Amino acid sequence: MKNKALTLALFSCVVCTAGFGQWTSQLSDNFDSYSFGDQPGGYWYNSSATTDTGANSLVTNQDGGTSSTNVTLPANNLGGGNALYFFDTSGGATRAAMNVSSTGSNFDVVRVSFDFSLPTIVSGTSTFGVITLTSADNTNFSSSSDRAVSISVKNDGQLVWSGGSHTLSNPSSAHSLSIVANGTDADYSYAALDGSGTSTISSYSFDLYVDDALIKTSIAFSTDSVELGRFGFTTFGGAQGDFMIDNLEMYSAAIPEASTMMLLALSLGVLPMALRYRARRKSRTN
Repeated sequence: MKNKALTLALFSCVVCTAGFGQWTSQLSDNFDSYSFGDQPGGYWYNSSATTDTGANSLVTNQDGGTSSTNVTLPANNLGGGNALYFFDTSGGATRAAMNVSSTGSNFDVVRVSFDFSLPTIVSGTSTFGVITLTSADNTNFSSSSDRAVSISVKNDGQLVWSGGSHTLSNPSSAHSLSIVANGTDADYSYAALDGSGTSTISSYSFDLYVDDALIKTSIAFSTDSVELGRFGFTTFGGAQGDFMIDNLEMYSAAIPEASTMMLLALSLGVLPMALRYRARRKSRTN
């Protein structure tokens, strides 16, 4: 290979390493390993006892029915197999959460995707529960001060965050939701999940996708100091409703170290200089 071709190849390799948004798959759950009426186990945390019938998170299946604790669970309408069903019929409260990784680590950037529905639409616009990202192993995320990402779920099918909202069309049918959260003090760029190009998230904020469309970018965190290591859902005392999820997938991405970025910047500057030097040398030789 000639020197110029080799230099161009090296330049291309350096440019390739500059891309952000290189996702590392972490934990996932389709709830098919559990039996009907179970609480999810393993890496899941649950605040309610398995016998709580007023407010809980229990696994349902594609048929639905009555659990061993005498709770009526609707059929999974998010596809075949099992799903996790959050319900509150007594105005109580329940919380369940799963760490992003098996190591219980916190990450700079986290992506969470899942399917969901609101099987029973309750009249009124009160907030039934909150979708959240919080620090790994945090069990107290009922307050906004304990949450980084905070998306309220209202009984009429609205998703609400600080400064905005999105109303679902037919909330009781199947929908999808993805969150890309940036827990660093710098902007973060990645390939948008809807295929629209590059999305850049501001520091301590998140992008929200619903039904494969980017709804809002750079939504501010509720609390900047809360790290990203656990996905969860919590209901509110006094508000009744339900929420079903399935096909939960979680990913992480790392921000390159400053030394790596400096080396990259130097490489991007030195290689073009080498090309120009090579061209001048060839010109003098001719």
